[in-house]
Amino acid sequence: MSVPTGQSGPAVKMTVLPKEVVHLMIKLEAVRDSVTGFVQDNADALRGKPLAEDDVSKDAAEDFKANASAAIDAARKFAGELTKTINGLKDAAKTYHLVDETHATTMQQLTKDH
Repeated sequence: MSVPTGQSGPAVKMTVLPKEVVHLMIKLEAVRDSVTGFVQDNADALRGKPLAEDDVSKDAAEDFKANASAAIDAARKFAGELTKTINGLKDAAKTYHLVDETHATTMQQLTKDH
């Protein structure tokens, strides 16, 4: 089944054991930070520049730039969706009392360290 352009596919349900919520959140934050860092560090280089001054090189560079821009936008959207998932996991951790006030600082430190 194909999905029309600009629309997402069917919703996906994720089931996570309560004891694994914090670990999953930490792993997803690491992935999000990696994707975000890569895009920030490499966006300009990924878009590229013409290799020569002839018309063919310039046209090819424009096509490559458009494709790279689409990939960069997709990566940014992916990072945004990861952030939504992470926030949902944070809410779940609060709901299931996986993190109380005395452990909140520890959880914040864990997420920064990983």
